[in-house]
Amino acid sequence: METFTLLTTTWNVDKANEMAEGREVDTFDPKHVEHMLQRTTENGDGSHTTNMGITVNWDHVPNVDLSKPVIFVERQYKDGTQGHMMIDGWHRVAKALDEGVDQLPCVVLSVKEGKSLEL
Repeated sequence: METFTLLTTTWNVDKANEMAEGREVDTFDPKHVEHMLQRTTENGDGSHTTNMGITVNWDHVPNVDLSKPVIFVERQYKDGTQGHMMIDGWHRVAKALDEGVDQLPCVVLSVKEGKSLEL
C-alpha cells in the first residue's frame, strides 16, 4: 500500500487514486507548492527529504507521467479555515518545476473523503 505522511497524518494513496478515478480534472500551478520541496537532505539512496518531511527520489522524477492528475484533499483546520493538502504527485510537481511546466492536472477530494483516507 502506497501512503503519504506529513507531520502526524498518513493517507492511503492507493485508495485516493481509486477515489479520483473518473473524477472531474482541474489544473493548478506547481509553483504554489514549490516551497514544500525546498531545503532537502540527501538520504544516500538517490532520494532527498525536504524540511517538510516530503521524500522525493530524484532518480525517479524523469520517468513520471505529467498527464496523471495529482491528488489534493480538502482540509478543515481547527481554527475553522479550509485548505488543500497534496497527498499524491510530488514527483510530478518536481518534474514540472524542473521543466518549466506551469499547469498540472489535479483532482480534489472532499474533507470527508480525505478523512476516510487517513490511517
